[in-house]
Amino acid sequence: MCSVHCDVSGRARLAALAALGGVVVAGCASGPTGGGTTSGSAAPVIVNHQEIVQARRNEYRATGMMEQGVADTTVVQVLVDALGRVEDVRVAVGSEDETVDQAALRVARVHRFEPARNRGNAVPVWVSLSISFEPRLCDFPPNPAGIWMMEKLDAGDRRGETTVALLVDERGSVRQVKIETGSGWDRFDQAALRAARRSRYHPGFVKCEPAEVWTTMKYGFGKQMDERR
Repeated sequence: MCSVHCDVSGRARLAALAALGGVVVAGCASGPTGGGTTSGSAAPVIVNHQEIVQARRNEYRATGMMEQGVADTTVVQVLVDALGRVEDVRVAVGSEDETVDQAALRVARVHRFEPARNRGNAVPVWVSLSISFEPRLCDFPPNPAGIWMMEKLDAGDRRGETTVALLVDERGSVRQVKIETGSGWDRFDQAALRAARRSRYHPGFVKCEPAEVWTTMKYGFGKQMDERR
């Protein structure tokens, strides 16, 4: 997880802000350089999520956290300038591991934002980022990028569901499909296989590297399908 907060809640975070010389202005952290936002203004918005995820993944692997199975979070204070760039980073609430804190600071510097606005004007502001490192960063199944819709079949009074297993390669292409749980209606099962073959995926990862991974997709028909719409 990597999230941005303009409300710095909790005694630990407030104490951390005080130690940085910052104050809380209308729910946003305003650091030593001033700035901040006022009521009715817009907080900064992260614009490079994929780059940040990759940076977290790279740090998790390069620092040895992956081998140790580390699961930890550091809260970082970030000064976002009026162009949405990261100007300064500081640990607000550290973990018990210096490696995690330093990795979080490096990831924080990768962030890019739509800048905060005060009465329509872009302004610098301090924000709080919760940057987490955990095993699922490096080991997770493929995610659908484009699901191919099945052809329409006249199910009549039939109702059921087919579960298809798909082998997705490191580029997100479907290499193999097979019925994991059939519906009892062969025509529908075959249609589900055809749809699965045409689907596209974001690849799964094993040890922080794209890899061939099996996943599943369910297709339903009859009353079950109607209830899901």
